[in-house]
Amino acid sequence: MGHPGSPAPCEWRCDVKTSNSPSSIAPTFQEETALWAQGFTVIAGIDEVGRGCLAGPVAAAAVIAPRGDSPSWLAEVRDSKMLRPKERERLCERILGWAVAAKVG
Repeated sequence: MGHPGSPAPCEWRCDVKTSNSPSSIAPTFQEETALWAQGFTVIAGIDEVGRGCLAGPVAAAAVIAPRGDSPSWLAEVRDSKMLRPKERERLCERILGWAVAAKVG
């Protein structure tokens, strides 16, 4: 445990979502809504892309969405492999401008 007055430890939860048809899935806030209801205040969505550390470079991203804000353009977000480069760039700019925090590395 931390010293007196230190913040409570973080609780980590990992939900892996998979689909046979990533191009048809738009983001929802079902998991986030359930976690907010449990008292969580900061929830990051994460994803990675690449061939893995043994086969090539990997990039990962994390986004913290603002609570209660679901802009109409969010329905356009899909797996990046399903988007054309111009669509990816446009949506990336929107996500970075909308998110509470976002990081790619």
